[in-house]
Amino acid sequence: MYRAERRSLRKNDGYLSFGLLIALLFVAAAMMSMITPLSIATSAFRECLWEFRLAITLKSIYLSDFEEAEMNGLKIEKSSRSVFSDKTEIEIIHYHITEGNNSFDFEKVGNIANIS
Repeated sequence: MYRAERRSLRKNDGYLSFGLLIALLFVAAAMMSMITPLSIATSAFRECLWEFRLAITLKSIYLSDFEEAEMNGLKIEKSSRSVFSDKTEIEIIHYHITEGNNSFDFEKVGNIANIS
């Protein structure tokens, strides 16, 4: 009979592809920095910074209840309302986050209470 062919599994394939991805990112960043004017690059950086701080703020809001009016340099306004449904009271908390011309609104479910 024929001998079974043993394939050798390379263990460094993941590291090689990750290294190539990082190198490709460096090349793309270098190409974009040569092509893109500085004003566009700085405005894009500011927009990314706003989104990053917004993401951190949203994570902090979801993980804890706080009473601060400002977090991570962003102004936060909080309001709440109650909704009633089938002997249940649901509190909905509305957050309005602003910084300069940027703003973001979202709602989160607060306390849920049974009404007897």
